[in-house]
Amino acid sequence: MARFTSFHWMGKRHLAISLVALTMVLLFLVGGLFSGPLHSAHADASITGSVDWGWNANTGNVAHMQYGLNAYNGYDPATQANSTYQNNVAAMRPGIVRWHYAGQMNDSTSDRSGWIINPNTSSYQWDINKINNALRTGLGSSGAFRNGPTRLMDIVNWPAYLDDGHGHLRTDAYDAYASLCAQLVKIINSDGGYGFHYFEIFNELENGSGSAYDHNMAELGRIYNKVAAAMKQVDAGIKVGGPAFARPDLTYNVDDFFSVAAGNMDFVSYHSYALGDSNASNQTVWNAANIGPITDNVRNEFQKYSSNYIDYLHDEYNISWNPPDQKMNTIVGGIFDALAMVSLVNNGASGGMAWNEADGWYGKLDAGYNPRPAAYIYQYMNEDMQGAVVNSSSSDTTKVVIMAVNNSHQHGFVLINRSEADQSIQLSFNNLPSGVNDGTAVTVKQASAAGGSINTTSIGALNSSNGYNLPANTVIVLSFTDNA
Repeated sequence: MARFTSFHWMGKRHLAISLVALTMVLLFLVGGLFSGPLHSAHADASITGSVDWGWNANTGNVAHMQYGLNAYNGYDPATQANSTYQNNVAAMRPGIVRWHYAGQMNDSTSDRSGWIINPNTSSYQWDINKINNALRTGLGSSGAFRNGPTRLMDIVNWPAYLDDGHGHLRTDAYDAYASLCAQLVKIINSDGGYGFHYFEIFNELENGSGSAYDHNMAELGRIYNKVAAAMKQVDAGIKVGGPAFARPDLTYNVDDFFSVAAGNMDFVSYHSYALGDSNASNQTVWNAANIGPITDNVRNEFQKYSSNYIDYLHDEYNISWNPPDQKMNTIVGGIFDALAMVSLVNNGASGGMAWNEADGWYGKLDAGYNPRPAAYIYQYMNEDMQGAVVNSSSSDTTKVVIMAVNNSHQHGFVLINRSEADQSIQLSFNNLPSGVNDGTAVTVKQASAAGGSINTTSIGALNSSNGYNLPANTVIVLSFTDNA
């Protein structure tokens, strides 16, 4: 555990500075690996919930890439070859994965995840062998990402040789940096055939007062334009974007960047961390999971500068900017993630990627690559909650949150019990698909503090007048198929 915690903190050493202020983002916006029985004490059905399964009840939102993850360990060939890591990451089946490590530009011989040879000299270059070893293994038939997710490669900054000593790219190195980024596209797509769809330029370079590009994002936009053009010359089919805003609530930086770069962006990316107080109550943590409105704000700002259709990727988030916080390792963190996913879907984010897949502080897997409760939530959501979002409601969303999807003949809905008590919900279904009746079997996948479990019930049991029991602090994904 210490090994991964140490590397994470060094890799994200700017986190305490940049993310202290990220609390303001939210203030600004106001297993199948285990199976076993479900247990719940009976409670009066004081909550009602409904789902309208009719195709004309679609909300217009689509659930697909909002259950993604950051691959903090994606750069390290040794970790990618670890069978426990491979199998337990693969079980989560993320629809989109962001390769991100803040030390990406570190020396590849001294940093297990560094990808640059001789970063401090004029002979800096990508470590092609290491890159191929990591990606070939991770994306292989037995690799962690064997499910074939949409792939995003972040290019965090530049080698030390190109830096002016104060965190800025040297003004005489803009073309050299653009060339370096284009070389990575060639290495991993043109030559390697790894099929990365998104290339993200930069990571959190406006991360707080005194940072290199705070109040200077127009200059970063000019660098972005050079890099994006160079990368598209190598592979015209990729989507290029960025800049992984640390503070999407600071519109002066957001607007400065968009004023120069918006016309050349295929996507915009942005981050948030909710809290810095490890003593915050569970309800405070879960209230802070309403991260979807951040997408609305970013979209509104972008549309001031361009009418282009782009993707909006909330590609890094978690609870704490001030780790360690044990809530991220428990079902409390899992419920936060589930609520955040629902919020991202409901606000029309194109994708969402939590930080991260595996480490000692933040990971959905722990430092030994064993699943924490959140891992089962990612697995179940990715397995059964893909599709067109349909209308659903809960009479008390402070206790139980509902989201439902249609996907051809597969139908699913999630019940998130965030009340810290057992609940009984009276469910009603409208416009059930043809062939579905009270006897139709429903698969029940439950994530709790104990891990994951899988059971079955029926449509009739779900909408019984007795109510459906939800154990405290659980995320339950239910799915069924029709015979149409």
